[in-house]
Amino acid sequence: MRASVAGKTENCTKCNFCKFMLNCSQQRCIGCGQCVSACPNEARVMLPIRRNERIRLVVDGKRVEVPKQITILKALELVGYTVSNHPKQDGDILAPCQMGGCGACAVLVNGKLKPSCTTEAEEGMDIRTEPAEIILKEPIRLANHFDAYQGGIIGAAPIRTSGVTEYAFFAQGCNLRCPACHNWDITFSSIGKYCTPRQAAEIMERGRVRSGVSKISLTGGEITLNRPWLMQFLREFKTLCSLPEVTIQLDSNASFLSPDYIDQLFEAGITDISPDVKGLYLDTYMRFTGGHDRELAELNVKTSWQAVEYLLQEYMQKMFIVLAIPYHAAFIGMEEIQEIARRIFALNPDVCISLIDYQPAFRRRDLPATSTKGMEEVHQILLDSGLRRVLWQTGDRLGLALDPDDLFLELNTF
Repeated sequence: MRASVAGKTENCTKCNFCKFMLNCSQQRCIGCGQCVSACPNEARVMLPIRRNERIRLVVDGKRVEVPKQITILKALELVGYTVSNHPKQDGDILAPCQMGGCGACAVLVNGKLKPSCTTEAEEGMDIRTEPAEIILKEPIRLANHFDAYQGGIIGAAPIRTSGVTEYAFFAQGCNLRCPACHNWDITFSSIGKYCTPRQAAEIMERGRVRSGVSKISLTGGEITLNRPWLMQFLREFKTLCSLPEVTIQLDSNASFLSPDYIDQLFEAGITDISPDVKGLYLDTYMRFTGGHDRELAELNVKTSWQAVEYLLQEYMQKMFIVLAIPYHAAFIGMEEIQEIARRIFALNPDVCISLIDYQPAFRRRDLPATSTKGMEEVHQILLDSGLRRVLWQTGDRLGLALDPDDLFLELNTF
């Protein structure tokens, strides 16, 4: 039977991200594709291969045979299970990041939760996919990047509390493939420890106390992909936190933020939220996010705008909301910026706007820096539309994205 393995092209610069930052054996490819998504030089491609050896599994009590050396997710597809990339799509398994990061695709393997997208199917495995069984286990996701940051680095902080330090969790795994991803080295990394919500909450509370702050931030990557994990994390953190009141900020691309999800997040303790506005039109959204599936991209952009509308209509007095609008002329034009501004103004002119100066990063390190004049023009368009609270986040405030050529230097700092 035909399967896929990852191959290397002449674009490889030997940055070694795939060697050191991915949970991959290197010598035994199972076709998960995480290196294809993660390579900053697009030097990895999937190549067809024939798998003749077969293994036997038990899936939800049924004995099946599948090719050897493939992922559990692929094995499930081959025996008739459907895989979805978005909660609004029909599917037996939700697998939004397919990098091993978010844990949303986890299934029970011999009684333990494992990410199906990056775990190899092996002879004799007993695999259970029933939600009623999975929910009895504590959810998991990769949780390895925690640190204190100055206000102004993440989301809403510079508008509300400039200079105040917060303790942040940078989530691994994302459903988007933004070619200029700023945190690409975290987002697309799959090494590290899988944590339960309780374990991550304990790390966050210790870090918050040690940093002497009253605010935590949840960013990434995309933290919202594994809803059971996030909701339980918030409950655990609120229980552990020694402060009577704590600010909890959520940064999100908003592609999973349905109204009922937003309601749950507020009830669980989210006080600040910063959804992205990556364009108004589908083609723009796809340029920003690197998508090739138009149907999925349309679902993502519609969901994100519905989230923005719901937040501005229902939560302006309940949560501190900042809409993050990225800008670079290579991705979006001034006319669309004007339309975005008019649409937001019609919803609520008092919402805070964070205009983000998109930097050269990840696969678009060739991007020219946006001139001060160009950013001033975009800033003025937003103000002229009637929006009253517009912050312009420049590159020096955001910090520089990691260059792949500097990855070896970063690894040697540990």
